[in-house]
Amino acid sequence: MGPYHPLQEEPEFFQLYVEGETVVDMDVRISYNHRGIEELATHKTYD
Repeated sequence: MGPYHPLQEEPEFFQLYVEGETVVDMDVRISYNHRGIEELATHKTYD
């Protein structure tokens, strides 16, 4: 499931393993969006 939408606060990735119509296992990855705002702000001038 993905890609992650930028407005989603904490994106999750679910990988489902199925046999027929039954879910037999699942891997979950929980992460965050990093936009580098702080780094961008250090190089900008505010004139």
